Amino acid sequence: MDDFKTPLAILAVTVQICFALVVLGTIIAAPFAFLRASQEAAAFNRFTTGPRATTWDAIWVELRVEADR
Repeated sequence: MDDFKTPLAILAVTVQICFALVVLGTIIAAPFAFLRASQEAAAFNRFTTGPRATTWDAIWVELRVEADR
């Protein structure tokens, strides 16, 4: 049974490191995604009339402005 302790310990450390990297990447990327979405919503609201787009709308929906012809 002692033969499995070392590989399992290595696997546990590897999983912890991978989880930490995912969390760290999310923490770093979230502010950039929020800033991009808020800028997209602001640009959409500048060029359109009617309902106003929020940052939350811009995160989940691709906002488009189409010219009237």
